Amino acid sequence: MQKKLGYEGYSELRFSLKRISEKIIEREERECKTDENNDPFEEISHEVNRTLMIQDREKIREVVNKILKSKIVYVVSRVSSIHAGEYLTSRLRICKIKTIFISDVNLLDTIIEHMTSEEVIIFLSQSGGRRK
Repeated sequence: MQKKLGYEGYSELRFSLKRISEKIIEREERECKTDENNDPFEEISHEVNRTLMIQDREKIREVVNKILKSKIVYVVSRVSSIHAGEYLTSRLRICKIKTIFISDVNLLDTIIEHMTSEEVIIFLSQSGGRRK
């Protein structure tokens, strides 16, 4: 997927996201220092808007369309990202998208081996680490 987003590999994508994240954190720290009476709701709204502004809308549409056209979406997450995986799974199911949640990475080889081009697998990782 990182190639579709215009990156040579996973490491380049990760490095770019880390750099963007660091810039956002620096900006937020400056803003928090200048205004000690921030409204938490306004802060969250502002943060969501900033996050949306740095996204490539066309690439998001591509990913969403791929998910919508899939016969099955596998959501893989574990440990610190397990709740996000369960939440994403429930939201996709509400949208009537057949979704299978996987928290046991030992099942991945079998699932990947039997996947078709009409299926999607989404990996969630809070740490950004990769499976060996």
